Amino acid sequence: MADYKEFTNRETERQDWVDGSIFELLEQCAPDGAVIKWDIEEIGEVRDLIQEILVDKHKFMTELEFYPYREYDAVENPDYKPDNTEMIITDEQIVVAIREAVESMDADDLAKLAGDFIGGLCWYTNDGLYSFIPDENYCGGLDFTKENYNVSE
Repeated sequence: MADYKEFTNRETERQDWVDGSIFELLEQCAPDGAVIKWDIEEIGEVRDLIQEILVDKHKFMTELEFYPYREYDAVENPDYKPDNTEMIITDEQIVVAIREAVESMDADDLAKLAGDFIGGLCWYTNDGLYSFIPDENYCGGLDFTKENYNVSE
């Protein structure tokens, strides 16, 4: 198995600071009243552009100084089984994979996933609308009432 080197507190703080600063910039550049949601894929796109300017063009710092990361060489796993492949992936890759899986789901499968995730029973009604009944696993903090979404009956 590969020798994984943990990120230092300083490296983690740098990653958090860069990503947080980019998110704040997106919020500040958006029009008043616009809601910007945390999207690590979008933040990564902006991070890449900033890196091109600061690191590649001006050479103010190295890539690792700008945004610490780890590269691991592929190491043959002696316990490898064809049905149990080990991979190292990034959070961006996870987000993209989940997004693609969700986008390819039919309405009924999406409703089941939403119910499991939010905590309740969810089903597809029509025209892109779903009904939701919270249960004891409801995570709270989400208001799905028709009044808040201007949904007509």
